[in-house]
Amino acid sequence: MKSIGRYEILSFLGRGAWSLVFRVKIPRIEKVAALKLLQPDPLLKDLLGLQNMEELFFREASILGRIRHPHVVQVWDFDYWRKKPFFIMEFYCISLQDVIGKGQPSRVLRLDDAVSYTLQVLKGLQCLHEAGIVHRDIKPENLLLTDDDQVKIADFGLVHMEDAPISHMVPENLVVGSPDWAAPEQLMKKGHKISPATDLYSVGVLLFKMLTGRFPKKKEQPNLSRYNPDCGPEWDEFIKKALMEDTSKRFGCAFEMESALKRLYHTWKEQTLSQCAFMPKAEVGHGVFKSKIRSEPRVVSVDEALEQFFLDDLYRPKVWTTNRYRHIDEFMVLDEATGLVWEAHGSSFPTPWQVAMARAERLNEAGLGGLHTWHLPTVEEIVTILDPIPHKTGHCVESVFDLEKSWLWTSDVTGHKMAWCANAKNGFIAHKDKSCYLFSRLVAQR
Repeated sequence: MKSIGRYEILSFLGRGAWSLVFRVKIPRIEKVAALKLLQPDPLLKDLLGLQNMEELFFREASILGRIRHPHVVQVWDFDYWRKKPFFIMEFYCISLQDVIGKGQPSRVLRLDDAVSYTLQVLKGLQCLHEAGIVHRDIKPENLLLTDDDQVKIADFGLVHMEDAPISHMVPENLVVGSPDWAAPEQLMKKGHKISPATDLYSVGVLLFKMLTGRFPKKKEQPNLSRYNPDCGPEWDEFIKKALMEDTSKRFGCAFEMESALKRLYHTWKEQTLSQCAFMPKAEVGHGVFKSKIRSEPRVVSVDEALEQFFLDDLYRPKVWTTNRYRHIDEFMVLDEATGLVWEAHGSSFPTPWQVAMARAERLNEAGLGGLHTWHLPTVEEIVTILDPIPHKTGHCVESVFDLEKSWLWTSDVTGHKMAWCANAKNGFIAHKDKSCYLFSRLVAQR
């Protein structure tokens, strides 16, 4: 299968219980998009009926078509292929699941990142809730991230709408949502009322997971301060309210929860900055540096990566480098610990992998800093500038690099289609399709 309708298939992204998802190219304009084709699991098809599933599929596309918000994914087209409905929507390579990882426990994120993602989700939910829509499946897989790290809420297959309920199409014993993320009322088979508070519970679980790497335990008081040294009792009170079993005791609406989190973060930031004023400048990182660093690109499979790159199970360096940075000029930074010269700013915009490779060739022709050895870093090189997640006064140490350019290409690849990359802000290695748009920070060995 090379195309669906007029859309050329570039790759298969995955399948769910309802549908197949492909990365496709829009003809003429060469724009990459995501195509969602209704292809239900046979068991679910027997349970719900094909006609009901087609109606729910059209309903999802229709909802996305009506909503216009920067934190909700956009749909662009709807059509049929071989009598099967499909729709076209925005495509992004990265989801929040990629950032936290799939391990248990998962990666703990920087507090400022966790708060930023949560606030963006709440902004999107404000729009949905005001339109009478309850998402019912807020979780990292359904939160896509744009090239500039903005959240897009996706997957509206089983949303609850006040003016268009679907109870007549869904069996009473079918649990809607993902158990680890769902509010208690979603897991009850009868007599439960779905409301905006249902989504806010899931947002509370999301924030807890990003700050601790764990799910809150059922029927126990959620305790952020136990797992994250940046969080005090006031954070425990916030998360306790978000995760109340009684919906009337949770935050009243997404705006109220957003406002409370903003106040909490503002207080935390002021307290942290006040501590920074008394902190001496400190070097980032700890550990021992290996003297020889590989600069030649290498093909490393996913199965070999942890051993070859010396990473832990969450793809973080097992040893962090103690850097000694010195600005050569406005454009170059020397790490005296490794002897590597880095671009101070990197690329201005994210690009596909091949474009990033070509940028290195142009920089060599220009001879920046009198050097002609500029290249995309190998994984072995780029891990030397990754740092562990800061806590407490660790936030006082400012990076010499722009951490907003978080996703960075490396020259190492998994094969023909995928290349290794790094998340500089949260300190881990990943792999992405070479057509994805990531930043590049070139390096030279003197």
